[in-house]
Amino acid sequence: MKKIDLFPLWSTLLCYAVVYGVSWLGFGVAIELRAVPIDLLLQLVLGWLLYGLSRHRWAFAAVQLIFMMLLYVALPR
Repeated sequence: MKKIDLFPLWSTLLCYAVVYGVSWLGFGVAIELRAVPIDLLLQLVLGWLLYGLSRHRWAFAAVQLIFMMLLYVALPR
């Protein structure tokens, strides 16, 4: 039986926490608490898909962090 790689799970949770902290502490924009579960679920699905397309963990982590920073920090509210 093949072991499931949990790297996308941990990287998504870490990136989500970092991006949430930057947007809240740095810009005063907080994500609605009721939106967090569905938002995190969608980020996890996107993370698994992106990880499946990636050849290297470092490339996946960099692209995921850049993508999340663009979505949560760079886009105007």
